[in-house]
Amino acid sequence: MDARNSHTSLTLALSVSLFSLALAGCSSTPKAPAVHPGLSVFDKAIGLPANPHSIVREGDQVTYVVTSPDEQLLYARFDASCSQGLASMRFPTSMGMVPFSERSAQSDSLPAPQLQQFLSSAQLRDVCAQRPSPDWRALEQAQDSDWLSLDRNSLQRDDGLLYVWVEQNPLHYRVGSKGMGLKGRSQERLALDCQQSTLMQVSQFYFGIQGGVAGGQIPRQVKMQPLAAAPDYQQKVFKAACLPEAEQLRLPIALPRTPLPAVLQTPEVAPQVIATIDDLKLPAPDHVMRKLRYSYDAHVLNRVQAKDLPQEVFISTDEASGQVLQHVQDPTVDPASLHLTFRGLFDLAARSINKESGEEVADGRPLIGLSFAGDWHAMPSGSEVSYTRTFSKVPPAHDGATSDSNTVTCRIGLERPASSIHPALLGAAKPFNCIRIKTKRMTWTVDYWYLSDYQLFVRAAENSPLGRWQWRVDSIE
Repeated sequence: MDARNSHTSLTLALSVSLFSLALAGCSSTPKAPAVHPGLSVFDKAIGLPANPHSIVREGDQVTYVVTSPDEQLLYARFDASCSQGLASMRFPTSMGMVPFSERSAQSDSLPAPQLQQFLSSAQLRDVCAQRPSPDWRALEQAQDSDWLSLDRNSLQRDDGLLYVWVEQNPLHYRVGSKGMGLKGRSQERLALDCQQSTLMQVSQFYFGIQGGVAGGQIPRQVKMQPLAAAPDYQQKVFKAACLPEAEQLRLPIALPRTPLPAVLQTPEVAPQVIATIDDLKLPAPDHVMRKLRYSYDAHVLNRVQAKDLPQEVFISTDEASGQVLQHVQDPTVDPASLHLTFRGLFDLAARSINKESGEEVADGRPLIGLSFAGDWHAMPSGSEVSYTRTFSKVPPAHDGATSDSNTVTCRIGLERPASSIHPALLGAAKPFNCIRIKTKRMTWTVDYWYLSDYQLFVRAAENSPLGRWQWRVDSIE
């Protein structure tokens, strides 16, 4: 995938994302203070009880918040293990939630003295007791639908009400509100009155693309509502939670599932572009790849480095054009984008989610022309192939031009077993070194592996004016 416009925007997004973090760290601490500002927050929060409606539990892991006694202020968020001796704390600042950790630490873990204090605290002990390891029971679990389950171990009676934690697991990730990225699973706590047939939602949290709790809410003022006025899924939970325990035990165990990529419109490209590709009469692949998981390192603007960033690519074939669709999920810079590609090498068209507005948008300018040079059938080692894309200009340029073209030339290296890239890959692989731009001052190159059995290009490296990237194939399906 090599979108001339969309990939550049992602590159810039990563540059801005990582660079702004670095600048923020520098500008916020021109002189390292003797005492971390998180220490006073920790000392204040550790002696208070956790908000009982905030305790989200995943196996041995708990996430919860501590608020002021009047519940008007958020003091801190804790993420911890109930038995493995791991914990971190984040607290609100003008720059958002930041971790309380050693400044030189590689992780967000609490500093050693506070970690020991936290692990032996009554707060953690009470949290793990209040929300034992979940026993999720399925209420909806059809293969091609959203799933619904309740945590049988979270059922608690208090002051005449029955409390229960509920999980919704959507079939697809959903687009969050402005700047919130993608939403996956969500968990909420309900308060039920089984005698009066009333209920209320006392909290709700959702999980992001990286798996952890990404946000949520605990309303300060809620009131009971009639069961008939509640959403359908809450009515299903009510009926199951109010059943006798023996009947609840007969509910099926809920299965784990990761949502599929967010639903985006399939990008479209001009018919003449597809006709040019069809004229190549390239062979069909011997094997089909459905999913590709990368990890990559980025070195941006010669100063900001990040390692082992994750990226998932879901691969399919567009029925209308016959071309390769790649659905990208990258929590760092690209929560959801859909690319219509020439075998993964470059974009023909793309659509993505704007991270600021949450709206779906078309990426880049329309591609209106395409041509190829060289032997794209045999792709002999030591030879060169090239492609030229022509994009429309709307509005026209000052000189009246309504389009412009760009040629990318790729040098083909020596063939090797594809298993040298990843053990699960079949057939042979050839390295492609592609020059996107070359001037007297700089050369912009992108490297790929061409997997002949899959008729697919996968990323290897990029060296651009903005930085350097290295990709590794972690897994395939």
